[in-house]
Amino acid sequence: MQDRREFLSKSLALGLGPIVAGSALRSAEAAAEPVPVQQTPAEFFGGFKREQIKTSGATINTVYGGKGSPLLLLHGIPETHVLWRKVAPLLAQDYFLVMPDLRGYGDSSKPPGGADHFGYSKRAMAQDQVEVMKHLGFDKFAVVGTTAVTRRSPDGSRPPGCANQARHSRHCAKPTRCISSITQEFATVFLPLVLLVQPPPFPKRLSPIAPNIF
Repeated sequence: MQDRREFLSKSLALGLGPIVAGSALRSAEAAAEPVPVQQTPAEFFGGFKREQIKTSGATINTVYGGKGSPLLLLHGIPETHVLWRKVAPLLAQDYFLVMPDLRGYGDSSKPPGGADHFGYSKRAMAQDQVEVMKHLGFDKFAVVGTTAVTRRSPDGSRPPGCANQARHSRHCAKPTRCISSITQEFATVFLPLVLLVQPPPFPKRLSPIAPNIF
């Protein structure tokens, strides 16, 4: 019995030795490799100001600066104001830029959505931006955003006091129209958006598992 145990022990040592050694070598090589320095959001926007602006429904992290007419830049899903880091320095030469994190994103607050999810409706999120712009002294302003954020509410209406002069979007169909005519092809291509309508907390639990998808 002792000889058999000794034989098994030596066999395992011989078989696993190269694997363990190789794993240790790879770990040592990985530790020796220089880790790239990641820039913080503040470093992307030198010369711009940053402020936590309180609205009637949230606290909105806002970066702003530049000269000229006011231009509100809105990021999409699942991004933050850092989306605009490469174009902001050029645009700031001709426009006063306002780049917020939408409620629920980045360094803005994450208020409850409510049973009917109105807390994250386009109307509620657009109202945040109207109040942010008023806080900075603007009643009228231009808006640039991605396809999703330029739709202010399912019926296409604007919140009271919203006076945006321009909107940039590749295509802007009403969400209700998309949902009522959804196909298998649409659901396959826009899988993350389809999953987001599932009952909570299912979507929130999926996001950390596959961050590249969400």
